Amino acid sequence: MPSGRGGHLATLTRHTLERFYAEVGLIESAITQADSLPEGDPKTRILANAARKFERLGPQLGILHIVVSRYRQAIDRSDVPVGLQHLVGVLMADVLITPGDPLINLDPDDNYSTVDLVDLLDRILDRGLGAKSEYTKPHPIAFNVPALDPANALLSPLLAHEVAHSAVNQKLLAELRNKDSGRTEQLLLSHLQKSGLDLTSQAAIEWAERFFGWCSELLCDAVALALCGPSFAWAFAAYLPPSTVAALNTHPPLRDRMAFHLAGLDLLGWTPLMSVHSPGVLAWMRNVSANPALTNSAEEAFLREAVEQLRAEIFQVAMDHVSYRLEPGDFERVADEAIVGLRAGIPWVEIGDSVLSTWQLVLAGWCASFAERGDAEISLVDASNDAQYNALLVKALEMSSVVLAWRGDGNATA
Repeated sequence: MPSGRGGHLATLTRHTLERFYAEVGLIESAITQADSLPEGDPKTRILANAARKFERLGPQLGILHIVVSRYRQAIDRSDVPVGLQHLVGVLMADVLITPGDPLINLDPDDNYSTVDLVDLLDRILDRGLGAKSEYTKPHPIAFNVPALDPANALLSPLLAHEVAHSAVNQKLLAELRNKDSGRTEQLLLSHLQKSGLDLTSQAAIEWAERFFGWCSELLCDAVALALCGPSFAWAFAAYLPPSTVAALNTHPPLRDRMAFHLAGLDLLGWTPLMSVHSPGVLAWMRNVSANPALTNSAEEAFLREAVEQLRAEIFQVAMDHVSYRLEPGDFERVADEAIVGLRAGIPWVEIGDSVLSTWQLVLAGWCASFAERGDAEISLVDASNDAQYNALLVKALEMSSVVLAWRGDGNATA
């Protein structure tokens, strides 16, 4: 495999192969032990067990091969814009708990998602590999972006949500559970009793699992809102238009998430700015989120009440985690000039003594688009589909990273 950005995939591959070698060594030791035994039941059982372990190694080695073959071309790739690479670097620095090494993967199917390959291989291979040693190098993180539209700056806040999953799984969900202090369990018990059920029922397990699945998604949304401000809510609405279909699954319904986004943006102080730059879109979002699609089930009632009960804590955990939160006041000081520049087709990144940050530029891009295209929900889709405009924004992101490097600014993610 080549070296360069994402090259820790090779390090992880060697580490994983060592796990296979260790497992083979254990199996061979068992066979040696069996060879010293007389013919009979103990020897037969040991050899049969060794054969089963060997059989498991083949498919699992195949899994490692699939991972390597899928992502090796993403190592040190030069066919994606520098601005996108810079944006990914900002996300890695601001969100991840353990050091990461990004692989930008152009994917026609699995758009806007991230995968920690260490966690992925551990989760799959632990089922068949008894020998395990801790991987201590930077984690290769695959950033899957659309193959036909990899440099969509306006939709890039979706990656903030996706990369947050790593932090949520490692730490943030546990922190939220600590803040919960048993309140959700009491609420669950109350709703179960109304349905004639108790905590030992299968329904109790399913409701609780779904609730913490919802919490994981909402924590990721909260991290993205803290990092990107309204840009995340607008990108989300453009990419996943709110559905009128009533269903309960692993993610909260889209209309519920839109309501969650508006509540979070209000908490973070963004409502006045949205009222100035996108009053029509804001009114549409409020109307949509105020009319959720309902299943009218007991589980739905529990889930919605439980989320409402923990909403403040979800945002608090996210805000405490984010290194550099996008602040409304900081954006407002540069907004007017940045928007004028983008409307004129100029990737303006220096305003006075300030260099616009990654998420200030993306937010300015959205605001400039509303000013140019009109303040309506259809503008969300039109802007995100405009390849030429997104190329301008990506160039601005690239120039911002160059200026920060030129100035020797150590806080390049501010």
